Amino acid sequence: MSVDSWLIVLVLLLCLIGIVASLVPTIPGGLINYIALLLIYYKYNSFSKTFLIVWAVIMVLAIVIDYFMPVWFAKKYGFTMYRLWFSLIGMVIGIFFTPVGMVLGMLIGALAGEIIGGREKVTAIKKGIARFAGTMLSIVLKLIVSIVLSVYIFVELTRVAQF
Repeated sequence: MSVDSWLIVLVLLLCLIGIVASLVPTIPGGLINYIALLLIYYKYNSFSKTFLIVWAVIMVLAIVIDYFMPVWFAKKYGFTMYRLWFSLIGMVIGIFFTPVGMVLGMLIGALAGEIIGGREKVTAIKKGIARFAGTMLSIVLKLIVSIVLSVYIFVELTRVAQF
């Protein structure tokens, strides 16, 4: 295999990893896709610098939103420290059960934390669902960014690379 072929395989692998990583809270999968974009840019010089800058800004915004959206939901719905810690513990335990387990672990941890923190069950469920919604919104945003960037990369690869 030539160097170009290895580069194409690496770029496609990075795109796939970026999309999968986008499903995990707080992991910036889009950043992995952006690295693939930079590899294509430096090899084929096929994207404009404006395009690279716009996507860099989108990546920074996606990362900031991913980290701060759950915090914003927490403040908006008045979560307790118990909820925050139990949510984190549930997420870490859930990592061992796929990304879905991680998200469900976070939800169950948030509910347990609210109940242990002295909230009524109905209030705890509402707050747990709000945390879940905030996390899911940030995951969907990251996933959209990763998929769109991967499509740009794939289209550009089919245009410039010699298969």
